[in-house]
Amino acid sequence: MQKSQEAAFIERISRKLGRPFPKEKPEQPVRGVPSEWMPDTFDTEQACAAFIANWTALTGKAVLLTPDELSQQLQEVIGHHQAQQVIRWDDDFLEEMNIDETVRRTGAEIRSWKEGDRRELLAYAERCQVGITSADFAIGETGTLALFAGRGKGRSVSLLPPVHIAVFPIERLVPRMTYVLTYAAKHGMSSSLNFITGPSRTGDIEGDLSIGVHGPAYVYAFIVKK
Repeated sequence: MQKSQEAAFIERISRKLGRPFPKEKPEQPVRGVPSEWMPDTFDTEQACAAFIANWTALTGKAVLLTPDELSQQLQEVIGHHQAQQVIRWDDDFLEEMNIDETVRRTGAEIRSWKEGDRRELLAYAERCQVGITSADFAIGETGTLALFAGRGKGRSVSLLPPVHIAVFPIERLVPRMTYVLTYAAKHGMSSSLNFITGPSRTGDIEGDLSIGVHGPAYVYAFIVKK
């Protein structure tokens, strides 16, 4: 539709509605995200408290831990779910937290996403009871994890096992999703950005809610403060 035709079309609609036809484009003094939605500084502790409250409200479990407490919590969760096979991201922070050693203390087998070809890793992930990832961001306002896909960070790790454990430092907490999207726009998107807000929830046409049908039924967020 040409501009003159478009203007005539809108003018006819305006007349029918009894409204004046705008002769000029309205001003937009504010563009983008308002500054109050993305301040330069924020309180990480407040973002952490909000995340824990919102994640817990969605029936997930979130705990603020020291590295030593993390080891104990991981062993308790793996033992509770009687996990025999575990898969994890190939991630520097998970390495720093000695995740492999902790898991093996329970008697479970653990492999990282880098070990083997993709088909073999997918088959192994399907057999696993627990998947362990880090998180690139955790969003306080919604209780959401943001996971960027990439080398060593297979999406299947957080999707296929019935139990998903995310282990990440408190410094990755942000108040709102705008921080995540701004970071992605600035640094370039990976092949995917996965937002996880509690366990997998599926509702059918009758309104029945099912947990864990299309993803993990049990989700844990272990926030590490050194």
